[in-house]
Amino acid sequence: MGKLARFGVSMDESLLRAFDEFVMKRGYKNRSQAISQLVNSCLAQSLSMDETATVVGLIVIVYNHEKRELLDTLIDLQHKYLSSIISSLHVHLDRHDCLEIIVVKGKIQKLRKIENDIVKVKGVKQGYLQVIAENNNA
Repeated sequence: MGKLARFGVSMDESLLRAFDEFVMKRGYKNRSQAISQLVNSCLAQSLSMDETATVVGLIVIVYNHEKRELLDTLIDLQHKYLSSIISSLHVHLDRHDCLEIIVVKGKIQKLRKIENDIVKVKGVKQGYLQVIAENNNA
């Protein structure tokens, strides 16, 4: 962590009350900790607008596992993009639907391509790419 800098923030009282409630419910030690984490999250999301950024992210999908050939297609896609896929987690939501979280790293434009290829598979109900952090070592 670098050197700490202090600054003042002005906001509407009702917004501050709502923020203080958020800080308390989330269990932050103080407003500064909450603001730092929120700014980090916002900055990570702004990376998704930079086509040249190298990032770490998650592709989250929900799909009907009973859809014919869906699983084979998803596995084939993950093998096709093996250099960008770090790991995946598979969760059974109910008798029909599954949630899959695919951890990815690489250039944002490539990760968007992977996301698009996966989300357009017939049987995938919803999906999105969530950028988590910049990865300068990828």
